[in-house]
Amino acid sequence: MNIPYEQPHLLFPLAAYFQSQYEFIDQFIPELASSERKLVHLTNFKQFEDLIYHLESTFLVKDEIDNGENIETYLKIPSIDIFRVLITLASRCLSTYFTHGSPSIDGLIANNEYTKNLNEEYEKCIYKPPLRDRCIMIMRRYMDILITSTSPTTVELVYKLFLDTFKEFIIQPEFFHIKGTLPKDRYLRSKRKIALRQETNVEESHEVISDSEEEPPSLVNDIASEVKKFQPYNMSPLKRNTGIFSGDNYKMSGLNDSSVLFQTMPHLDSESDLASSSEGELSSKRRKGSSNRYSKNSILNNVRVFGDYLISRQLNPMINSPYNLWKLIQWTFHCADFSTMYQKKLLGSNCTNSHLIFETYSKLLRLIFDFLQFNLIYHLIKDQKSNQFLNIERKDANEYMDPVFTFSQLDSTSRKEIIGIIENDRSILLLNLMMQLGPSQVDWYDRVIEYVFTGLNKDKPNSESSYQPQPCYEREKILTRHDNTLKKEIDRNYALQYDDNIDSMKLRYGIIIIIYYRSLFFATESLIDDSQALDDSPTSPLSPKLFLQQLSCKLITLDYLYLRQFYLAYYMETTENKFITRIYQYQMMHELTKMMLISFTGFPEIENYLSTNEIIHSNSNSAKNLMDLIVDQRLYQALVEDETYSGWQDFELAWSKLNYLLGWLLESSLAELQNNLRESSEDIELVNFIFKRVEKADRIKIKWYNRFILNHCKDNNKSNNNHVEYHFYLSDDEALNHLVNDKSETIWVRFKHVVLLKFSKYINEQFT
Repeated sequence: MNIPYEQPHLLFPLAAYFQSQYEFIDQFIPELASSERKLVHLTNFKQFEDLIYHLESTFLVKDEIDNGENIETYLKIPSIDIFRVLITLASRCLSTYFTHGSPSIDGLIANNEYTKNLNEEYEKCIYKPPLRDRCIMIMRRYMDILITSTSPTTVELVYKLFLDTFKEFIIQPEFFHIKGTLPKDRYLRSKRKIALRQETNVEESHEVISDSEEEPPSLVNDIASEVKKFQPYNMSPLKRNTGIFSGDNYKMSGLNDSSVLFQTMPHLDSESDLASSSEGELSSKRRKGSSNRYSKNSILNNVRVFGDYLISRQLNPMINSPYNLWKLIQWTFHCADFSTMYQKKLLGSNCTNSHLIFETYSKLLRLIFDFLQFNLIYHLIKDQKSNQFLNIERKDANEYMDPVFTFSQLDSTSRKEIIGIIENDRSILLLNLMMQLGPSQVDWYDRVIEYVFTGLNKDKPNSESSYQPQPCYEREKILTRHDNTLKKEIDRNYALQYDDNIDSMKLRYGIIIIIYYRSLFFATESLIDDSQALDDSPTSPLSPKLFLQQLSCKLITLDYLYLRQFYLAYYMETTENKFITRIYQYQMMHELTKMMLISFTGFPEIENYLSTNEIIHSNSNSAKNLMDLIVDQRLYQALVEDETYSGWQDFELAWSKLNYLLGWLLESSLAELQNNLRESSEDIELVNFIFKRVEKADRIKIKWYNRFILNHCKDNNKSNNNHVEYHFYLSDDEALNHLVNDKSETIWVRFKHVVLLKFSKYINEQFT
């Protein structure tokens, strides 16, 4: 008998099967059942490894499936309690694991020897990946099921698991009764309230980790009262039967009610006089420090993983105000910037705490934003409870559904209904995340860009750079400070050319593209036809045009290497992104490039040369228009005649950016032409026309580049009676060293090489 995957076991229905899986998986960490009533400490690698291996077995069996069976037949879906633990493990690298112990250098509390001895077997095992990476892999595989599964039931169960977990911290704040725009600094600067700081920073030790001079003196007076919260450590462990999980390996989980781990810790015994507080007093204090709204979810406050709160609790702005996911993004990129500094100076710099923290959080953030993309698209495509949503049926699991295109084809009334849903439905997590930026929509894009591009600008005024991003766990700040003690400086010739700031551009692009995709629903003109207006109403503060204008202003200030890497991230994303198609990503990059070129050159006529829709539709006129643009001398004249450069490096940087942007336009236009080339006589003639134009453009660039050098040669400047005073001048030797000709190597890519790379066999020999 063939049993369909909707009912993999003949003796009971699918719902009963998944319920039994929930209950079975929960037994790997049975202590979670008591987390509503008491503190629960999870510190046992063996316990986590068994849980992870059991979940991994779902996907390991995939290669062994025969007879056309589906992976859903063997799928093991954990409960939300287990999923919270997995996400927390995915957010912690080995250097941030923390348990009870004694103070050490720089106030860093070392791992307790008890826990070290219990877990050293896993830590020293060279063939086992870190728990962090295994947890990320498991959640990635569940994400793949959302994309590829043909079982509606399975998709709904996995989707609900992610949604319920992320909704715990991607929530709307409570300030939206406030009207008007509030000062920007109110949201970008830390609010260090004493009570909230206690909730965030107090660990499971009687030592309070201090933030040095920034700590208010009154915090010290509250240590004794805070230690009372941890009286369960001194309680006798309860003896409970955990069935198949009652072996010796599970007697060291580190929990106050099922483990002997903390029973013998001498530094806790010394505080036994603090254990006299009643259970009612303990509960009262705990409730007082939490929001009433989340008092029923005490698991967020009671569960510790290696001494840390659950990540869901740390990112919840209602419990751990003012921290949220945006603050974590800012901290992640701040660590990338710190790591980059060490990578330029230190041997073994990839082992710094800054690098490890960035690497860990970047993987988790990418997972979260991938789900936000799926959540937005899935919620718009399918919602059986409302006929206001886009009614798009997917007949094939591999068929892509395009909400933006369908939205643009609707009438005005239907579009307004959809926009109302996008602006108000809290099941769309991206809306909740945007609302965490503040009550004024006008400021949202500015704050997104500030958070996402943290750490890349080195020319900030001192008044702005004084703000330091805050860590998700206070101990992470201490760990990054400890990196300063590394003294193994190396010769600059051996410094890494690749750094974490460069590596971070892919994540930055991934965040930007989903914000842009959401903005497309607020566009006032058609994405398909420039002449078709979608709405006669004034431009929305959430329109894509306004977003790209602010984004272009930021990108133009970046170092050339980071700007180039942002464009390279576009190529990687168009290959890997399963939710936002290439057409929208290309549209964003093309519009950004136009805006940056106009800002660079002050040449607004660029808009007339470049039509995004013509290029998207592979119109041959777009290639011809681009050829006319790159031979327009005004494009290069603006940079050469700029008198504000403070040094040669500034001009070289601006010149490199201009040439890269033009080169990207050329390459992308030629790629579209190459895909549609029919090798007809007209196409071959067009290719040869393009080659002649790019050769001319290369000569024009050399002419203007050399003119800038000669203008800044002091002796030459005087002989020409030039009364312009520049901020710098070049010596004769420097000028000769910088001058180029047709055969010289240049700091920019020559356009003709781009054309030859794609169409060499179509170009007549007389031109080459």
